Order: sequence, then C-alpha cells, then structure tokens
Amino acid sequence: MKDYFHRMNHPSMLQIRYLEELEKAPKKRGIISTVAQRCGVDHAAVSRFIKNCQTAGYVNKKYELTQDGLIWLHAYQRVRQGLREYLISSGISAKRLDRNVAAMMENMDYHTLNILVTNYQNHRLLSPYKELDKYQANQVNLADFLERTTYQVHFRVLRIDRLGAAGHELSMADPAFLKPAVLRNYKRGVWMEIGLREIRAWSRVQEEWITGKLSSLKYEQHGLIRQAKIQDNKVRIPLEYCHVEQYDDSKIHGAVPITVASDVGTQHMPESTALLVFWM
Repeated sequence: MKDYFHRMNHPSMLQIRYLEELEKAPKKRGIISTVAQRCGVDHAAVSRFIKNCQTAGYVNKKYELTQDGLIWLHAYQRVRQGLREYLISSGISAKRLDRNVAAMMENMDYHTLNILVTNYQNHRLLSPYKELDKYQANQVNLADFLERTTYQVHFRVLRIDRLGAAGHELSMADPAFLKPAVLRNYKRGVWMEIGLREIRAWSRVQEEWITGKLSSLKYEQHGLIRQAKIQDNKVRIPLEYCHVEQYDDSKIHGAVPITVASDVGTQHMPESTALLVFWM
C-alpha cells in the first residue's frame, strides 16, 4: 500500500487529532463539521485531509477508519506517546513538552522518530529479561553482523494499548506462536520464522470452546504496513528494518511492532497491535 503521508508529507499533530476525533465521533451526517468544530479549524481543512485518507485506503466512504487506517493511526500515536515519555525522562519541562513533541513529529522523518522511540522503549521493555543499565548497547544491522546461517531466537509478544503505550504484559496473541523461533540470515535477506500453534477460546455466543490459528500478521516498515507471509503453518517477518542492539555481553536484543488477526474471531483476540521483543 502506498503511504500518501510518508516522509515530508506525514501528518501533523493536528491532522492526527482529526482521525482521533473521527474515530470516536458518531457516524452521521455532518461528521466532518463535528470534527472541525472539536479541533477548532475550518471545515475545508478537515475535508481535504479525510479525502486524502480515503484515497490512501485509511478511511472508508462511511467515514470509518479501516483496519489499515487504525494500524497507521496507532503507529503515530505510539510514536507520539513514546516521544512524550522520552522527553520527560530527559528532563524536558511540562510547559515545553507538547511544543517539542509537535515540532519533532512535524519536522523529523518518521523512520528516524520510530528508531528513537523504539530505542528508548527497548531499554524499558526488555528490563525484565536483562539488567540493561549494566550494559552498553550498540545498534547493529543483523544482515551484516551475523554469519549466513540459522539461529535460535527467544521472544515474547507484548501488549500495546490504543494510545501506543506498551508495558510488560503479554499480548493475547503470544500463545499463538511456537517458541523458540528461528532467525535465518541468507543472501536474499534476514528474517524471523515462527511456527504457529492452535488458539483456543471460549465463545459466549456459541457457548462452547472454539479453536483456530493466526490468520494474518502485519509489520511496520519505514512507516508502511506490510503483510507477512504465512506458509506451511509458519510466519516470516523480515528484519532488515528492525531495531536491533548488541550489548557488551554479546547478547542481541530487538523489537518490531506487529498487528495480528485470528480466524477464531476478533472478539477472542481484540488487540490489533503488539510489540514482538526478541533476544539471542
């Protein structure tokens, strides 16, 4: 999918708010005027942006955010929340916080912002598995750093909420994957290969246990949403653009945002986004 808002044309903080207001506003006649009023702007500004979102496939004709639109919006919300946390931890005052976040999101390349936020969150999210403060981290390119062979990889799938905040809580998608995974570094690329397992959930509608498997996995790459390949009951996630760090003890840690869907039904796996954290 083409990203109409990539690089220098990515959305402003105000335009992100347009989509946030659109998501929660009642879907009825005059919804564009309602969003414009809530955001304190004129009707034409909101209308132009929403039309671009419709062209991009992020908003449908009923002014509802599509699945790709929600993924795209949540990616920017995650970056916005991560920037706020990063700046607060750096000692930026509350008075200057919003102004600095807006300036960074509106003037810096999305991929750069995503690396910055992911780097900060890696240190915070991986703390249950390592005492990170004791180690010096260096970012590495897996394709160039590793020998061309296969490696065993340990991982967890962590929950990300609607505002893009992540913690140590496991995602409901975590049981859908077999552990450990395999990392393959070949001439044609480097990717993580994960086996899929059966998901079992209680259906309140059918009043019985139902089973299924992961039906879709998407990952973020340079601000774009890509569909991962599922074949032979395994999913492949390319890691060329994944943020990876090596510590002084030679351990490698990485993280990649993902979005999952299950054929069990969305009511049994309601989360759309998660963070896959791995180490080897």
